[in-house]
Amino acid sequence: MSSAFSTPPLQKQTALVTGGGTGIGLMIAEGLANAGAKVYITGRRLNVLEKAIVTSKVTDGTGSLVPFVLSMDVGNEEDIARAVETILQADGKLDVLVNNAGFAGSKSDPDGFSARKAAAYPADSMEPENVQDWKDIFHINSIMPFFVVRAFVPLLKAGAEARGPQASASVINISSTTSTMAVGAGVYGSLAYTATKAALEQMSLVLAFHFAQNNTPIRVNTIAPGMFPSEISDRNFGKDGLDELAKNAARGHVSAAPAKRGGRAEEMGTTAVYLASNAFVNGVVLKVDGGMAIVNP
Repeated sequence: MSSAFSTPPLQKQTALVTGGGTGIGLMIAEGLANAGAKVYITGRRLNVLEKAIVTSKVTDGTGSLVPFVLSMDVGNEEDIARAVETILQADGKLDVLVNNAGFAGSKSDPDGFSARKAAAYPADSMEPENVQDWKDIFHINSIMPFFVVRAFVPLLKAGAEARGPQASASVINISSTTSTMAVGAGVYGSLAYTATKAALEQMSLVLAFHFAQNNTPIRVNTIAPGMFPSEISDRNFGKDGLDELAKNAARGHVSAAPAKRGGRAEEMGTTAVYLASNAFVNGVVLKVDGGMAIVNP
């Protein structure tokens, strides 16, 4: 994916993308790197991060992807602190923070969603089925993004200050188009998953307001993706399943997505670059879903 910019808008900036080794996280990381940024990608599996570096589509030489030297679990505060210290020592600042890491199923039954997809969904099914699953998914998807932001605030302020008095650092939280949809939650994950993403969007808005009220040069925006390829979608729908799913109304949906296809890597990457580089955009939730949400209330 070559850069579409004559002057890379994120040149000399430093970014971090959690869950950046696969799927939407990697699409965003590649987009930021092609816009000129040095991008740290983090995750629980160091081998996945290293593979992403080898196979990445950063081709124009303006930026780079860097695997975090030790695997980072966003659910572990010690891992987060280590990441802060690593970037402090290497760069002294952070310009863009992307909270992408999350999951849609159950830690205790990671393949359970796939099994349930193979069977008919009962009308009264409310997945996941136990309290611990709800606690786990809220912990990763809604709670820890706040603590990741809080840990990096000093570096984000340093990033903004390094670029001048009118500059701002950027936090981008990754939600889901299902956060506002009452139909078809089971197609993407669970009732709990959609609730965690709605909570994340509200937290993002409150953080944006908090930073603005306190004259802190950090903007907070949210991307709410629709159907994009990922490890989870490949497992549940197959390599070409998203396009087929998008062409027809999925079970529980009212209508097919107007775009009639899944999302593409460059569409996610350029969206992240837009939010990271446009200093006049703050506190928004930007749906990138091919129109899925507007036809499925």
